[in-house]
Amino acid sequence: MKILFVTTRFYPHVGGVEEVVENISSNLGDKHEVVVLSSINEWKNPLTTSTETEDYKGIKVKRVWMNLPGYFSGKFEKDKNANSLSLRTVVSFLAFPYRLVSGVYKMNKFIKEFNPDVINLHFPDDAAIYFYLATIFIKKSIVTNIHGNDLQVISNIWPYSFFTRMIIKKSSKIVVNSEYMSNEFGTKYPHFLDKVLIIPNGLDINFPKSISPSRFFDTEYIFYVGRIVNKKGVDIMLKAFAKAGISNLKLLVEGKGELLSDMKSLAQNLGIQDKVSFTNGKLSKEDKYAYMKGSLFGIIPSRIEPFGIVALEFLASGTPLVASHTGGLVTILKDGETALFFENGN
Repeated sequence: MKILFVTTRFYPHVGGVEEVVENISSNLGDKHEVVVLSSINEWKNPLTTSTETEDYKGIKVKRVWMNLPGYFSGKFEKDKNANSLSLRTVVSFLAFPYRLVSGVYKMNKFIKEFNPDVINLHFPDDAAIYFYLATIFIKKSIVTNIHGNDLQVISNIWPYSFFTRMIIKKSSKIVVNSEYMSNEFGTKYPHFLDKVLIIPNGLDINFPKSISPSRFFDTEYIFYVGRIVNKKGVDIMLKAFAKAGISNLKLLVEGKGELLSDMKSLAQNLGIQDKVSFTNGKLSKEDKYAYMKGSLFGIIPSRIEPFGIVALEFLASGTPLVASHTGGLVTILKDGETALFFENGN
């Protein structure tokens, strides 16, 4: 069988969606012909005409333009290769007509050439617009995976709202990762609820078993792993840690995101900067698991958590968790057995 995965979110970007796509495509690639169609990295020349092909851990990755400019999508993330945020946004905006036509044409051309039996679209953000336009006249079996923010945030923004609905209508199945997300989907798209399948995210538990524990600090510490954005509740965790005031306990924060500098400032303002270390999303997969195993416990302070792959990672490491009672975490974790829950936002 030929399977095509379509996603803007893939290596070198890091996150839950990227990990899910990598896991599924890698495992299905053992028995099927698999290609991941992803986006050319945004920081590259917006007028480039090349269509890149690469191999990532044995996965064939094809890249075409699949991004909206930050002017439309609200992606105001600074990049080390951009001279300024405003310049990057203006350049992206001016180049957008070319990128849209080029991306749609090359995506359409590749789908026809590869001729997949199934197309699996993940996280319909910018990809939904390019994908819908590229496949208007292509009849293929389409399965769309909804992960979280794509439904709860992005689908509420024009023009995503229109194209997300059209993609859902065109899909034969909609895969969500938890009962919580199924309920969220049903609230927004009740007429398509019969298409929904709940398939929880998975994890290769053999890899964590091969990693030996290691301590980041000389003393006991707790460990947060995740993006540094509002919905992840890092500010809640820092305030709670400061309030606890345990002299011989430290906090390790691994991740990056739009609020990273703000959270470093918050730690400074709370007077806990000497007890908190931010690793800025630079830990390797091996180090992450090693420090998980070396920590006293992990913490997931999320305000919103559609699933929570990091919970699986801590469980696979044999490390106990303190977690917010919200979203998919409620079905993954058992209070008093694999985790201690706290009231969301407390």
